[in-house]
Amino acid sequence: MDGELHAKFWWDTTSVDTDYATHGLHPYPAKFIPQIPQRAIDLFTEPGDTVLDPFCGCGTTLVEAKLAGRNAVGTDVNPIATHISKVKSTPIDESTLAAVPPLLDEIRADVAGLYTDSFGDGVIDYERPEFHNRDHWFEEHVQHELAVILAHLRTVEDADLRDFLTACLSAIIVKVSNQESDTRYAAKDIDIAEEETVTEFIASVERNLEGIRYLTEHAGDGTVDVYDMDARNVEALDDDSVDLVVTSPPYANTYDYYLYHKMRMFWLGMDYREAQAAEIGSRYKYSSQKEDPETFFGNIADSLAEMERVLKPGAEAVFIIGDSVIRGDFFEMDEKIEEICRDRSLTVVSQIEQELSTYTSFNKSFGSQEKHEYIIFLENRA
Repeated sequence: MDGELHAKFWWDTTSVDTDYATHGLHPYPAKFIPQIPQRAIDLFTEPGDTVLDPFCGCGTTLVEAKLAGRNAVGTDVNPIATHISKVKSTPIDESTLAAVPPLLDEIRADVAGLYTDSFGDGVIDYERPEFHNRDHWFEEHVQHELAVILAHLRTVEDADLRDFLTACLSAIIVKVSNQESDTRYAAKDIDIAEEETVTEFIASVERNLEGIRYLTEHAGDGTVDVYDMDARNVEALDDDSVDLVVTSPPYANTYDYYLYHKMRMFWLGMDYREAQAAEIGSRYKYSSQKEDPETFFGNIADSLAEMERVLKPGAEAVFIIGDSVIRGDFFEMDEKIEEICRDRSLTVVSQIEQELSTYTSFNKSFGSQEKHEYIIFLENRA
């Protein structure tokens, strides 16, 4: 069975399209390829079933469930994640999208007005948000352009369209900041030209209109619900209500999701501190704060207990996780998951693995320590 599963669930990621539909709408670190939830949904569910991703991240599982005509539920503690997930899995009809071109024309004209002799005379009323080190992270003219764009987006009456356009703006905020990259929280001089920010925003919208149209055309009848909620307590779901879980928790001591999205949260009026406190497995907690690794394994155990609670008897969970190194100690996560599930009804029935040094999207130091990534198949044998 393992060989058959390996053939069904592993791809050379250089040879498959991972950005179709809305999957490429927004940058997000370490997302799994959509073919994994797509295949799991096809193998383990029927139309109308409910699929849960309690660490939904940027919504890959939710998009695939929507395309397959399944109901989907996603939860995450990061508000950027839940915003993106909601947008990526929500169809928008063509009559609503018709409002986009004239709005973009208005935005471009107002941004151009920032650079007239009277600087901003006649431009829409706008405010730049106040946050620590704002001028360190953003050039002044970039701040004005972002604020003008946001002011226009707040005038959009249709909530789904407003959320879509806001996600398109969020997608380019790090690019026009002085933050080095989406996965490196360090400042460098980027030298963004005048009107480059609005040009990047318009390009983001126009590129993503194609994806949202694809989703709208191919979406099935299933519902998608996204919650700002902790995977250790998915209180929105009843016992025995889910037909399949497909998820990937953060890999311990690897990323700080709250940190890499911090600039976005500042601009969109979100509180990064709540995400920071609730995030499981962050480098901040295990490298900076020296938290006990057993805390991470306890958090994973609690999230698996919630999956067991909400899964129907006989239902499957597909759990993607990678090995971790915390302060020099190496942890093989397949063994840890086996240990956590030893006396539970949620039982490991199979797994496949791959060297992260071959397929990882992480930096070289992460993939060079003989780490493996696992797709672990669990069944609720309640």
